[in-house]
Amino acid sequence: MVGVRRSSPLQPVHHFRLLLIEDDRELAELLAAALRGEGYVVDVAFDGQRGLHLALTRPYDVAVIDRGLPVVDGLELVARLR
Repeated sequence: MVGVRRSSPLQPVHHFRLLLIEDDRELAELLAAALRGEGYVVDVAFDGQRGLHLALTRPYDVAVIDRGLPVVDGLELVARLR
């Protein structure tokens, strides 16, 4: 068809922004690399305080939060975000 542009199924129209908050650096980097490989834009925080700061200052579609975080626990972080 002339004049019709279709997006490729391999090229997402919207890149989902994901916040990963995990204190185990090796695990966090492994997960972030896997998620980026799937097309997500991923920011990583290694403690609850930094994660809270990022969550409050940047737009995210989803957050993956470890429960046992240093500085601010994962459950407390979720409660503060609510």
